[in-house]
Amino acid sequence: PHRDLGQCVLSWLERRDGPELARRKEGSAVQLQAARQAALAAAPTGDDSSLRAMLLYYHCLRALDLPFGTDEASGQMHVRFEFTDAFNTGSKSKSYDPVLEAASMLFNAAASLSAQAAQARSQVTPESIKRQCSLYRMASGLFQHLREEVQFELAYRAGSALTADLSVEALRA
Repeated sequence: PHRDLGQCVLSWLERRDGPELARRKEGSAVQLQAARQAALAAAPTGDDSSLRAMLLYYHCLRALDLPFGTDEASGQMHVRFEFTDAFNTGSKSKSYDPVLEAASMLFNAAASLSAQAAQARSQVTPESIKRQCSLYRMASGLFQHLREEVQFELAYRAGSALTADLSVEALRA
């Protein structure tokens, strides 16, 4: 979680394709790392800018078409991603596939929306009830997408959901 993902991508590109391509991709790598830092710093109970940061980084991760893994000799990019279980903060999952970090960003974004909806319960106006309903529906949609698409891919690549909060049962709840 403390590594500069953008710099890792640039180093890997330089080794694989040479310094010219790495220089051309430097701006993208800087933007990737900035999106990552903003998303990792975003509080799950944060505001709309925190939510946007998590979703932007999620989309950046999903757009990466790079060979992540542990076999550097075959050209894979060796970067470990970690996720702390929301139900048991002492439990961490680790993977060399960015789908774990993408899943954690989507989970945190959905948790953020749900927390915002819960905070809106203190007001009882038609507008606040509509906002609360909208926030819960968006959170539900993100959890559903995580359960039906991302979690399946994570389980396929890693062999399991890795943490209890990313299991199908937990995401369905």
